[in-house]
Amino acid sequence: MECKEELLKALRELEYLPLLPVQEKALPVITAHHSLFLQAKTGSGKTAAYLIPVIEMTEPLESEIRTLIIAPTRELALQIHAETDRLAAYARIRTACLIGGEEERKQVNSLKNCAIVTGTPGKLRDLAERGILDLSSLERVIFDEADQIHSTNQTADVEKLLTMIPEGQRICVSATLNDRLKAYLPEQYETIIEDKGWNDQIQSYYLLCRDRRKALWSFLKHTDIKTAIVFVRHRSEAGELASLMKKDGILASAFSAFYDEKTRRKILEQFKKGSIRVLCATDAAARGLDIRDVSHIIHYDLPEDIETLIHRSGRSGHRQDEGISVTLLEEETENRVALYVLDHGRPWPVSEEHCFDLSTPLAKKQEAAVSVRTIRINAGKKDRIRPKDIAGALSSIMPFSAIGVIEIQETYSSVTILDPDVTLPEFISVKGKNRRIFR
Repeated sequence: MECKEELLKALRELEYLPLLPVQEKALPVITAHHSLFLQAKTGSGKTAAYLIPVIEMTEPLESEIRTLIIAPTRELALQIHAETDRLAAYARIRTACLIGGEEERKQVNSLKNCAIVTGTPGKLRDLAERGILDLSSLERVIFDEADQIHSTNQTADVEKLLTMIPEGQRICVSATLNDRLKAYLPEQYETIIEDKGWNDQIQSYYLLCRDRRKALWSFLKHTDIKTAIVFVRHRSEAGELASLMKKDGILASAFSAFYDEKTRRKILEQFKKGSIRVLCATDAAARGLDIRDVSHIIHYDLPEDIETLIHRSGRSGHRQDEGISVTLLEEETENRVALYVLDHGRPWPVSEEHCFDLSTPLAKKQEAAVSVRTIRINAGKKDRIRPKDIAGALSSIMPFSAIGVIEIQETYSSVTILDPDVTLPEFISVKGKNRRIFR
């Protein structure tokens, strides 16, 4: 694979090499500046499939917005943004994430000299219409989970955004391709369709039962689970199940769109860390979330369609992990989804020989990370600090090559340090005044 060394270094540290099949296919198409429709199984590495070539094509210290990534949910936008920062850690590329529910001034400040922007349709449209988000230099637009843009009623926001965006490369990542989504693509585009069905890394089972709640409790007690997501249809059911689990000592939490952004983010962070073992969730958690070590997906309530069943199950089996999907079926249930489960799954091998404990946090293996670190310097826009002031000050104590992205906020500046072995003092002189460094 021919990529710039800064990107290769991040890929090696993040253990992304060798690339997954969908990533290998997408890389030459996107770097050739062709528009693309991409459809692949959940957990197959679709996000990195477009981020790797985008970072490869973006110049270091680029000062104009070249790539816009549109995500239908805040959680997905934050996840894409975090992945962008990891992959671009050594490439000196500024990124920003624009979503509702966050401090706007901080987001606006992050747009200074920014090359890659990720955001949700409503927030992007709002900032663009107010002249805060300049889209005139865009070279490409990426629609991630594009089919959800329509299902979440955000089509008007996206259509308005497209009227403010110059012609250029379009990349559409979606579970389906229909006439509405074709409107996001130019007349000429390439297509990569990996099998859209069941992920081969996920084993599908069904459990026939007369009482789903009793069956669920028995399953949790007698199954060796790392972490699990129990999918239900209604938020009230999610809350009730999670509450009952907690009373039984299970580290559980409900998750639904009912919770505010801050609460949802906190719950997901605890689930990722393993301090929550069982997540009782509505389909708000069925799409886009990339969480490792989800060993079991349990369909307590059947979803409305087969596509949602596949997406729910795809919260397991990420990045070549293995996973298990179990559907609880009451014996008299006969609909299209139930028939699909019976046809594509196997009976769950019920056993009460062993009991397992979900009352203690899971000791998760730490995910691979890049070796950069971010510091904060107690000086910002209110002190009339510019990036060159920070770069000049840091150059007195480290090689210029060790200084990565610099972001100036109102009261502080954040700096990515590319060399983990650099020794930092407690204070540094910026514009003739000592400023504290926070690690």
